[in-house]
Amino acid sequence: MPDIFRVLRFAFSLFRCAVDPLPTVLTRPEPPLIPDHYGDPYPVVFSRQQQSTELDLLADIRFRMLFLRYAKVGKEWSTDRPQPADGFHHLHLVCGGRAELVWDSGRLALRPNHAYWLPAHMVARPVCHTFYEVYWLLFRCEWFEGIDLFWDCCAPLCLGTWNPNDYVGRWRRPPLSLGECWRVQCLVERLFAGSSKLLETAVLKQRNLLAKFSQAVTFLEQRPYADTHVRDLAKAQFLTPNAFCRSFHAHFGISPKKYINRRINQEACQMLLTTDLAIKQIAHQLHFADEYYFNRFFRKMNRIPPAGYRKRLRPRAHPGAG
Repeated sequence: MPDIFRVLRFAFSLFRCAVDPLPTVLTRPEPPLIPDHYGDPYPVVFSRQQQSTELDLLADIRFRMLFLRYAKVGKEWSTDRPQPADGFHHLHLVCGGRAELVWDSGRLALRPNHAYWLPAHMVARPVCHTFYEVYWLLFRCEWFEGIDLFWDCCAPLCLGTWNPNDYVGRWRRPPLSLGECWRVQCLVERLFAGSSKLLETAVLKQRNLLAKFSQAVTFLEQRPYADTHVRDLAKAQFLTPNAFCRSFHAHFGISPKKYINRRINQEACQMLLTTDLAIKQIAHQLHFADEYYFNRFFRKMNRIPPAGYRKRLRPRAHPGAG
């Protein structure tokens, strides 16, 4: 009998272990959260729920690089006349020397190990005091497809410092890999991010432009051609030409005609630099009456004929070699 009782007690103990929760001493406690200095565990810096507007705006900003070139020039770089403008932004990554840019309303010294942004369509005169060594990048900065984020900026700006030693060694052995191209783009984005006020102002202007004139802007992006007139944009916006011109100029300080011409010029510059089309073919694709009218338009916008622009800026096989 005692053996039977011992067996029954053992069986009952097994049954209790199967149905009862583990004793408290055997459960593993949850690790405590590590609080920050403000007493709030793991504070959120930003989240999509809180800042979806800002994150969506950033997703629409696109830096489109055309080419990166190296130059080392002397005093012959100086000129008494302004350099030809174009529809692209220029970024000067200065390596050495002493030079400056002079324009109608000011001048800017170009110092080594600094980066300088020259807006599209800006007209300036270079002055070199000794020599000037620079890598310069031609690019577009768009907010949505085709819409220049900084279309109304007209003065150069120092974007901060950069360290040539971190980049130049690889740039001297083109072509660049995908990773190196990505590093160049990250450098451009970092420099512009340092001028957050400039970026915020430009984005707000573009958002207002699209909100107020979305139909007109969309029409122009679909037809950036010489036969697109102000009346076409006004019709797309359901306004009379006079009312459209007054409203557009009041909001953005530029006439619709000038805005149209800049967009056509931007398209022409890109075709000259990125395609092998003849000047006559480019004129035809942009709906100019003939090559003569295209040449006259391009010279007026850029102070240089299309063929001269292509010869001056078209990169060779490996533009980064120095």
